[in-house]
Amino acid sequence: MYKYLGFFIMGLALASCREQPTSNPPQVEQSVTLDSVSSGTSSTLWAVSFPSAGTGYCVGNSGVLLRSYNAGSSWSLSTIESCPLTAVFFWSDTEGLVGGYGGGLSFILHTRNGLASWDSVMTFAVPHAFGGTPNGWLLTGTYGEAGLVYASTDTGRSWDPVAGTFKSVPVSAFAVQGGHWVATSPQVGPPIWGLTGGVGYSTGPDSSWQVLHDGGNWQGVSMDASGNAVAVGDSGQTLWSTDYGQSWTSVSSGGNYFLTGVAISSSGNIVAVGDSAILTGNVGSQSWTKLATPVYPLNAVTFLSSTKAVAVGMNGKIYTITFSSP
Repeated sequence: MYKYLGFFIMGLALASCREQPTSNPPQVEQSVTLDSVSSGTSSTLWAVSFPSAGTGYCVGNSGVLLRSYNAGSSWSLSTIESCPLTAVFFWSDTEGLVGGYGGGLSFILHTRNGLASWDSVMTFAVPHAFGGTPNGWLLTGTYGEAGLVYASTDTGRSWDPVAGTFKSVPVSAFAVQGGHWVATSPQVGPPIWGLTGGVGYSTGPDSSWQVLHDGGNWQGVSMDASGNAVAVGDSGQTLWSTDYGQSWTSVSSGGNYFLTGVAISSSGNIVAVGDSAILTGNVGSQSWTKLATPVYPLNAVTFLSSTKAVAVGMNGKIYTITFSSP
């Protein structure tokens, strides 16, 4: 419950045409290398984004913003606020968004010049997840307005709520490919509250969300351009889809892990991370292999290329995960 119990307490204090998928590539046996990278901070890191193979950003508590120019091998530390930063999304090496909260307010900040200056583009309940593409729809969810999703079509300069709400709990993650929107939501509080999560699907801002998997505690989702999608959550739960999130199959992760993030590369490699596991897979296999047990719980992961991913988490921990053919 590391990720969302903490965010839920934050929210209380502030008061969050069907396309045919292409066939999956055959599974290729690969070796995977895990490396620990110094971040220069002990602050918890919540989110990571790589707009290119070389340049990446991650954000965390105490306004920490880290930037890498060498594919995650080293990081430079800066702070842009004194409060927690909970979300980051960059679509070029110099332009992107961060979200956070502090002083009874929350915000989304936008930079066009590689951190030299920031514009405040929205103030509302705590932003915690970005998804989409800069030339199409950008999505964000909130902790203070349960199930409400905001969308932007102007690279995050303005935001409007989309039709309906998804569940009655906050949205934890988004995946967007064209007209296919997938969202996950966590369980909030003990089961007796009845505030369970789920996995939902929408075709755009004017379409209501369909809850395709109701129940559970879902923390992350990723989707590739071919329609392969993976959602992860508590108790080692994972769901796989091959049709842009319109139907799902349950796949065992092999352990009782609390999984918080997942990413799929353009070549079909998959990494999932959580409190006690780093898992790898491939869209052609629909199965998992445990790579390692992290020193500290991990919160997020992203691919910077088809074969290399970066994961971030508690106590400033950063790992790189590299796939290579034998």
